[in-house]
Amino acid sequence: MDIKQLKYFVTVANEGQITKAAQKLFMAQPPLSRHIIELEKEIGKPLFLRTKKGLELTSAGEALLQKAQDLIFQIENLKYYINDDIPENLSGILKIGSLISCTPKLTDYLKKFASLHPHVTYKIWEDTPNNLLDLLYKREIELLFLRTPTFNAGSLAVVPLAAEQFYLAVPAAMDSCPQRDYISLEEMAELPLIMLHDGKSIGYNELFINDFANLNIKPNIICQCSNSSLAIMLVFSGLGATIMPQQLLKHLPNKRTNIKRIEGVSSDTKPVVIFNPKQYISPMAKKLLEIMDVDVKLF
Repeated sequence: MDIKQLKYFVTVANEGQITKAAQKLFMAQPPLSRHIIELEKEIGKPLFLRTKKGLELTSAGEALLQKAQDLIFQIENLKYYINDDIPENLSGILKIGSLISCTPKLTDYLKKFASLHPHVTYKIWEDTPNNLLDLLYKREIELLFLRTPTFNAGSLAVVPLAAEQFYLAVPAAMDSCPQRDYISLEEMAELPLIMLHDGKSIGYNELFINDFANLNIKPNIICQCSNSSLAIMLVFSGLGATIMPQQLLKHLPNKRTNIKRIEGVSSDTKPVVIFNPKQYISPMAKKLLEIMDVDVKLF
């Protein structure tokens, strides 16, 4: 058993198919299959169940996956792991997941980090909360930026950042009171609304549904979509209005769109940073967390 075999195994486990894993590894399918068979012989137990839908991990495979991911990550960070001191001249790839609505906050931290560690590069994933959490568990990312209350983090460390208010982005042509910088829930309910919903997690738009219900108001929801960027583009096209955290809308100026504070909302939204305290955390991730005043030793 060697590190190459373990990387092959982890890729197959994550992809669920030999064909997809071979494509991701830029290798032919037969040699990849042989490596998996050899690994199973060495372990002495089957690692996968072969089904019509693809490959599913056995209990032995699940146990090996967690250990293999940890081992691969530690080997890739071995030059730091041997010496617990964090070098000032950091280099490497910092892998982060984020909702689009968290990017303004993330960008602020990365600017400070980049000024201190110019040799670090980044890979940043954007997806739904559930998919991003899956990437975190798989060790494909180290840090994750989400918003309350859109997820269930389980045993992960969740550190809240500064709370933000909700704002409404409304096409100027639909704004009946353009001179005002605020709007009530009653007025908002009369607008064609574009709501965010990925169909899997509870999002902050559900909070507004509850607020409308408490006022016995039925909002005019004309569209539901799973992506913040799509919702904003639909607003820019003049289709309807959408609800977003304040910081995101401040970074999206558009002369044909008015940004209004929403009055009468029962909740705010908090961006949070999430990491797995049970897994090895790279010096790069630790340094970024330090900039955010997060001490990983407390978790």
